This record gives sequence, C-alpha cells and structure tokens, in this order.
Amino acid sequence: MISCRLIQITRNRQGQPIRTERRIAGDALRIGRGAECAIHLPDHSVKLRHAVIRDTDAGTYYIEGDGTPVCVNGSFHEAAELVAGTRISIGPYELVAETAAGGAELVVSIELVRPHPQEENLLARAPVSLAATGLSKRQPAFWLGLLIALAFLLLPLVQTNSPSVRQALAALPLTPLQTWNPGPLLPGHQSFAAQCDKCHRQAFRAVPDAACTDCHRATSPHATPAAAADLRCAGCHRDHKGKDGMVRSDVPLCVSCHGDIKRRSVDSALADVHGFDADHPEFSVTFKSRPGDAGVRRVALSDKTALVEESGLKFSHKAHSGKVRRPSEPQKFQVMACADCHQPDSGGLRFKPVTMKEHCFDCHREEFDFNPPVDEHRLAHGSERAVVDMLEHYYLKKALREDTGRGGRVPVQQALVDAAARAGNTAAALTGDIGCGLCHETEPAGSGAGIPWKIRPLAITERWLPQARFAHDKHRAAKCTQCHELNRSRDSADVAIPDLQKCRECHGGEQGGNHKVASPCAACHAFHDAPRAQLTGK
Repeated sequence: MISCRLIQITRNRQGQPIRTERRIAGDALRIGRGAECAIHLPDHSVKLRHAVIRDTDAGTYYIEGDGTPVCVNGSFHEAAELVAGTRISIGPYELVAETAAGGAELVVSIELVRPHPQEENLLARAPVSLAATGLSKRQPAFWLGLLIALAFLLLPLVQTNSPSVRQALAALPLTPLQTWNPGPLLPGHQSFAAQCDKCHRQAFRAVPDAACTDCHRATSPHATPAAAADLRCAGCHRDHKGKDGMVRSDVPLCVSCHGDIKRRSVDSALADVHGFDADHPEFSVTFKSRPGDAGVRRVALSDKTALVEESGLKFSHKAHSGKVRRPSEPQKFQVMACADCHQPDSGGLRFKPVTMKEHCFDCHREEFDFNPPVDEHRLAHGSERAVVDMLEHYYLKKALREDTGRGGRVPVQQALVDAAARAGNTAAALTGDIGCGLCHETEPAGSGAGIPWKIRPLAITERWLPQARFAHDKHRAAKCTQCHELNRSRDSADVAIPDLQKCRECHGGEQGGNHKVASPCAACHAFHDAPRAQLTGK
C-alpha cells in the first residue's frame, strides 16, 4: 500500500508559492486526465491514463509510463526510480519528488508551470454571435421554410391529386406522400404500405368504411346499421401504430354502447353491461340445430329445466371415468381420464371431435359381433340399411348351410323370406341395450322403409359458446373437473359448461386485482358477429 502526501502548488500575484496538502493512498497511484486517477491533471495534453507510481518490496518507489515513456529529469524513460529531487514533466505540469520526514512516506508536489494563454484573449478574438460572422438569421430561415413547405406540403398535395405524378413517383424509394406517414403499418398491410390512396381515398378526409370493407368483405358487422350509424371502422381500428395498435381492447370501447344498450338500439334484448365483475349476465349456451329446426337454440346456464342436450346419444360420463371394465375384454380393467377421449386440436383452443373409430371402437368392438361370432361376420357401424342387409345376408347363408347339412334343399325364395324375417327380428332386438340402442336413441322408421327402426340424427354440440374466445391451452394448469362437473353424470343430456360464477372465481374485471386475472371484454368476446354457420354448426 502506497501512502502519499500530495502537495498542490499555486502562486499568488507576487509569484510566491502557496502549498495545499492532501493525502492519497492505494496499491498503485495512477496519474492522468481521467477522473478515476488518484493524481488528476485536467489538461487535454495529458492522456486519460498517463503514468502510474508503484512501490517495491525494498520500500522504494518508481514511476512508469502507461503505454508511453515519461519525461524524467529532462529525458524520457519507460520507468524511473523516485528519489528526492526527481522532476517529472507531464503536459504543462511538473511533479517533484520531495524529501519526506523519516523517509517512510512518499511526498510529491505538483505545479502548473506552463499555463495556457488567458481565455479572455481567446474569446476576444473569436466571434460569439451570428451577426459577428456576417450571416443573417432571417434569410436562411426564409429559404428553409420554403424548402420545407415545398418538400412536405406542396409535393405531397400534388402527388395526392394527380394520378400521373403519383405514377411517376411510385418507383422512388421514398415518395413525398410517404413523408406524412405517422408510424409503421400493421404487418398485414405492409404489402401496400407505399399506396396511401388505397385507404386514404381523399386528402384531409377520414378513411371511409368502404376502404376497409373492399378487402375485408367476409367481416360481419357488430350491430344493425341503424344502431351503428355513428360508428366507423377507424373508430376502433387505427393503423400506423405498429403490430399492437390496430385493435382496441379496452372496456370503455364496449361499455360506451353496452352500458346503455337501449339508447343505442331500442329493440335490443341484451342487458346493460359495465364489466365482467359488475353486472355481466349469465352465460347462454348455443345448442346445435337438428335437421329441420329453425335457427339455433340458446339457453341461459341459469335455466336448469331447459338446459338439456338432445344429442341423440346415450352416454354416461360416470361410467367412463376412473377404473372401468373393458367391454371387449371383461377380465381387464382400465383407468380412464378425460384426455383419453377429449384431445386438444393443433391450436390448443378446442378439442378434436370424438368419433366412434378413434375413441370408442377399441373398447366396444365386441359389442358389434354376432353372438356367437360366425365366419368372422360383424355388424357394420354405419347406416341402418347396411345393418339390415348384413343380417339378411348372414341368415340367408346360415339357412342354406343348415339345409345342406340335413341333406335337403329349400327353395331359394323361401330361404330369402325366412332370412328376412329372422333378420327383422334380430334388428328389432338391436334397439335394446345389447345393440345399437346401447348408445343411440332410435325411433320408428315408418311403413315402406324396409327397416324396423332408424337412428335418431345426431346433434352433438361441439361449440357451446361459439362467439366466445376461450383457449383450453391457457387453462391446462387446472383439472377438467374443476370447471366441468361431469364425473357424476349418468346422462348425455347433462350440460356441464362452467357458469358465470365459476369463471369469476379466477377472473376479475378489466383491472383484475384481489389475486384474479384481468379480464376485459375483448379477452372473451370478438367485436364482429360470428357467421351463422359458426353458430349453427351447419
């Protein structure tokens, strides 16, 4: 550790020295213009790190240059020992190693021996005002103003109103009209970023809705034209905001109309809404339409008596959850979970449709064999006509085989009649729990149909809330049964869509709070109405 007594020498008007002392210490004492140097020499002719003072094991001190030699006693050296009387020149400064009391402490004095000329003389010779240079403020400002008006006002106006000029300037990297661009476009609009007139049909006029609907023809409106008479596409969709500014998602956007919906649309059957955590009405599910039904059927989750799905299937979730016996292998058990049948789609939003081939046939394949199996014949899982045809073929073949085995032959016509009768009796029995009626609801086929019954058309609802935005992938941390209470359901008519109160357990309003997820309107609702096919499933 080096302990140094640093003496700063200045001189008064009579030239007499004035000595100011302070102590510095360190493993090495760096000298230079940099503020971090222990011996700070504030002059531009001095390097940021000019030299450094170090000590030796013998208790002596030496100075060495930091990349350049140091002038010691009039000659340059890479390093030199510091003894009493050693003079070091660094820029306009002179450092002198002085004798210390007892010789144990390093004493260095610093004096500015070659000062610069007085700053007053320099300022007197230098012009410090625009007038002193002979230049005028007004004339450059006038021409600069004209140049700005020409480049950023007149030329864009000419390009806007003259198709020929617009076409001539289209090849430029930057056209005059593009100088009015207030920000980057949405990525989907980058393909026509240089064609301002594609959206801005008239100069200094708002973008008309027709400029949007010319491209977005499939986008449906949110309300009737009368209710949305004062609404514009650009009121909510404002481009030139980059990738995140095109769609508004704040609650006031929706509440401005839905907070007092009757004022906007007198005939509206909707209730006033001010937020998800305030007065949001109970959810209504949309049941898939059956063939021949007029429109869709929407039922509030609070209306338990009407909340019945008529899917045409007989299914028990309770019988298909937990440890169950495999129908195809009664001696084996299988632990079933929701994910065995309900598998997410590629986007993670919803689930793939449950099909007989993919999800049921592995366990239920023996349910469709003859009892006992004969010649590996099996009933097809298909149309009623295909089932009856297969039964008639089987009984005809069986009748002919039995008669041949007894040594007699029965007329083919009689065999056909007998086979049809036996097939009809068997087909009628299939409506019970050992056949098609195990999973399907059946109904009389009517006279002349050639079959005793028919399967009721399926109407399985795959999207209960078609106008809602909901991603199952974002809720994967929760168990299915936390939201869908189906583990005790014995009837396929049960509807287990979570109600409003269930969602409010985790979701709050726009700001969230109280350990709840912030849920503005746009988190679940799309602004534009869904197409009818999306609602009906047709």
